Amino acid sequence: MRYLLLLLVVLSFCSLKAQDRLLLMNCKTIDSVKVVDISANTVTYLCQGSLNEHKIYRENIFAITYKDGKEKVLYMPAPEDNDLDIEQMRMFINGTRKAKESYHNYSSYLIGFVAGVAGPVAAFYSLPPLIALPPATGVFLASLGSPKMSNLSYIDKKYLNNEEYMMGFQRKARAKKIRNAFFGSLVGVAAMSVYMISQK
Repeated sequence: MRYLLLLLVVLSFCSLKAQDRLLLMNCKTIDSVKVVDISANTVTYLCQGSLNEHKIYRENIFAITYKDGKEKVLYMPAPEDNDLDIEQMRMFINGTRKAKESYHNYSSYLIGFVAGVAGPVAAFYSLPPLIALPPATGVFLASLGSPKMSNLSYIDKKYLNNEEYMMGFQRKARAKKIRNAFFGSLVGVAAMSVYMISQK
């Protein structure tokens, strides 16, 4: 029995050596997998080094790239809902991934930090509930506007005029700005709170 189990494990590793890849709608990828089933609603796959099956909703996957390089697109646009077509969605996902990998905005973190510092001060001189007002304002301000085009030299010029690519890029970039401002405001609130307590 032990030899049989060992053989099964070895065979599973061999079968996973040449890998499939899942490209998700949120631009993330799940690499080093073996797709074992595609149903109407889910995709079942094995991860490298594991015999446990994982399932993911089919609607969350844009495409599967198999070990032989062939691609199976699972994204199905609904024209009546004005969905992007397959190539437009591919560009949108590529733009989202580029922003995730390359876009950095430290000014939004600074805005959040300054607003966060103002929170405890406002609460001290006014009402305690006001501690959340300046940080919330900072996050809102950081969410305004799109990334400056002059700072996007890392984007291939051929994509700068692609509407779907830039739409995906800007949406992800804006989300990163909001996240940076939020964490900056938390740090600002904490830093100022500790400072004010230490001064008492």
